[in-house]
Amino acid sequence: MSSQAINRETPNWIFVASVVFIGWNMTGAVFYLNEMFMGPEMFDTMSSAQQDFFSSRPAWVTSSYAIAVWVGIVGSFLLLLRKKLALPTFILSLVGALLQISYNLFIGDGLEAFGLSALIVPSLVTIIGIVEVWVAKKATDEQWLT
Repeated sequence: MSSQAINRETPNWIFVASVVFIGWNMTGAVFYLNEMFMGPEMFDTMSSAQQDFFSSRPAWVTSSYAIAVWVGIVGSFLLLLRKKLALPTFILSLVGALLQISYNLFIGDGLEAFGLSALIVPSLVTIIGIVEVWVAKKATDEQWLT
């Protein structure tokens, strides 16, 4: 089957999902950049527990966050372009997110610093990351991607 035939058979919802994933991951990039370039005036408004949380976070956690966000954006565009590489890219992004979330919630005292509200965004990130992987796997299995 030619790649043109594969692309013609690709359902429209793959395009819609790609656009939604791009928006989601771009939002993540905004949050990442805001956190990375947080000024002292913003830092000073935080509680001492929150300041300690951000000040003591290891580099591997920040790296995991960066991988989750930037690789997620790449995966979203690869899915939009109907490329098989979207699947391993989304898997890598999800692994990065899970590493960061694991540290934030279980090692770095994120729950203590931010309370139960700290569970909302990580839950959404995990669910949407799993959906991204599932969509890319489905599209790969159905040979909608080249």
